[in-house]
Amino acid sequence: MTLTEAIVCIGKPVIYTHPATLETEPGIIRSVDRDGRQLVQVQYGANIWATHPDNLMIDWSRR
Repeated sequence: MTLTEAIVCIGKPVIYTHPATLETEPGIIRSVDRDGRQLVQVQYGANIWATHPDNLMIDWSRR
């Protein structure tokens, strides 16, 4: 996913893929840092983590 796609998909479900282990985890995009580090804030359960958009894809099964 690109940063532009992430901006358009705020509030939508995504799947995070860990780059080293290829494990996946579902989450929801909460916000995007456009100016600083250009990371996507994704909520996984009760936690929100900053994630690089390259590690995300839209979860079409939960739309």
